[in-house]
Amino acid sequence: MNPWQGLKKLPHEMWVIFFTTLINRTGTMVLPFLTLYLTSQRKVSPAEAGFVIAVYGFAALVTAPVVGRVSDKIGSLKIMKTSLIFSGLSLFLFSFITNYYLILCATFIWSIINESFRPANMSFISDATDTSQRRTAFALNRLAINLGMSIGPVAGGFLSLIDFSLLFYANAFSAVSAGIYLTFAKINLKRDESHPDPSVQTEGQEIKFSVLKDKTFLFFLMGSKKSFSVSANFSFTSTSLILPFLYFSFISATSFLFGLKAS
Repeated sequence: MNPWQGLKKLPHEMWVIFFTTLINRTGTMVLPFLTLYLTSQRKVSPAEAGFVIAVYGFAALVTAPVVGRVSDKIGSLKIMKTSLIFSGLSLFLFSFITNYYLILCATFIWSIINESFRPANMSFISDATDTSQRRTAFALNRLAINLGMSIGPVAGGFLSLIDFSLLFYANAFSAVSAGIYLTFAKINLKRDESHPDPSVQTEGQEIKFSVLKDKTFLFFLMGSKKSFSVSANFSFTSTSLILPFLYFSFISATSFLFGLKAS
């Protein structure tokens, strides 16, 4: 069985999303180095740097369900374009902020804008593919994420040796570039996102309320979702906070070596 055979059957829109995600993730380097940037360049304490990461995680957690609802109304494609372009602009402005409390506010806003891409991206993939294609489509999207994240932190480690501000500029450039590419790419969805079918909305509402009555499913959802999201967020926050200081304080590694590890 050829594992790549299903890729030929994917619609053109999925390859647009693949390259959009790849461009965006290739420039993802600010978040992995954020604690190092705050402690070394802004001279904040490790606890204050950790709180900044926590603010980002909290904003991302509350953004996902809200954006999911909004994408059903105005269209996931519009949200992805807006998220990419404004995320880049917010990162560019972030590099000039020096006040700690303003950094907290900027991180919260940046997280909302940046993390809006994820639920809209998943919604778009579901709309652009048939049921039989979705497993392959999501795998392709994950491949783009992994490929990009294998490049971004390494490039970030190299740029941080020159100037930490370059991380923000490169990350901003990749996000805006991905947004521009997505804006001008040819995309034809099976349904018009700007004019959703009322029958589909009614069916969705019926499914929503029927799901809420399924106690077994709700019990499973609460257990799996809560344990996964909480453990994932705590693991990511702890790793983002501890690893930089471990590398710099105990083994005297450079930011470039940390970038290699983060990738």
